[in-house]
Amino acid sequence: MLRFVVPLVLALCVLNLSCKKDESSPAAALFGSIMPLKVGNSWTYKITGYDFLGAVLPFSFGDISLRITNETTIGSEKWYSLDGSLVTNRADGLWSRDSLGREQLDLKYPANVNDTYTSGSSQIVVTSTNQSIGVPQGQYSCYAYRYGSGTSFEVVQFCAPNVGIVKIEGYQRTLSGRTYVATTFELKGLTLN
Repeated sequence: MLRFVVPLVLALCVLNLSCKKDESSPAAALFGSIMPLKVGNSWTYKITGYDFLGAVLPFSFGDISLRITNETTIGSEKWYSLDGSLVTNRADGLWSRDSLGREQLDLKYPANVNDTYTSGSSQIVVTSTNQSIGVPQGQYSCYAYRYGSGTSFEVVQFCAPNVGIVKIEGYQRTLSGRTYVATTFELKGLTLN
């Protein structure tokens, strides 16, 4: 049995590395995507701000929504408008494209713990591939992506495969060097087509 499984796994790995990811590719069927992209998909987040002692800031409550409004084809690849940003899923994760046509890998997927890559001017480290995160929408097993490690402002983004961004934590550093959670975005509503 093992002699049939190994070639199948190798073939799927080659497909995952060599083809662009879309809903019909074998790689997509095996791994899914870190963020499902279809027109009409939307995510609503509860925003909370905190002071350096951990107290909730009274003016920080609010909601923000992200929505995929349309799709376009560039070359032979489908790109989706996510609140004005163009994004697509490929075999190695979620990519974005700026107004000048420059592309960058935003969320590497699939990935391994300690994978490090550069996106724009940010260095990103994958710190977990199965962290349990509870938010108002529910409990999810997430990949954790850390941006800006060692700077005065760091961000950890938690993403669940086939769901998208579940939680974002923004950390600030006090003058004495203590790090604290300054802002959270937590998934509270979700529409996937």
